[in-house]
Amino acid sequence: MSNLVKIEPIVEKLIMFLKGERLTTLAIESGFIKRAPRKIDPKSFLIALFLRVLQGANSLSSIAMSMGLLKGIRISKQAISKRMNESVVRYLEGVLAYTIGQKLKTVDKAIPSQFTRILLHDSTTVRLPSQLSTVFPGSRNQINHDIALVKIQAVYNVMKESR
Repeated sequence: MSNLVKIEPIVEKLIMFLKGERLTTLAIESGFIKRAPRKIDPKSFLIALFLRVLQGANSLSSIAMSMGLLKGIRISKQAISKRMNESVVRYLEGVLAYTIGQKLKTVDKAIPSQFTRILLHDSTTVRLPSQLSTVFPGSRNQINHDIALVKIQAVYNVMKESR
């Protein structure tokens, strides 16, 4: 429970920032949702996913449990698994681009006009359960244990406000 207390301010900021219909629009544009969601709505999915990743609990069961707790209903890991495809990647890319764009609007636009392109580039590595090492191979350690890793990279064009 101490991890939840440490993460709570981050999740609260996320909830406050992501109010509005923009998430639904991004979810529809990406193909993440095709009709009115019954259980898995874009905002709850995003919050549950971020919460579990920040806590290091990267499993479908933990995401489903967090989302169920947020919404007060039971959500199966199979329902989450069905959503884990290319459309969720496009949805998360859209959310990242939207978030960066919104944050840049609050910053003074003192960008010199001689620049035609400014790229923000960031990456992170998330460790996954070792059973996924055949699908997401990482490096091996000294005692030859397979490690499952996923590397996430994002590039944002500041001048065009696009990904």
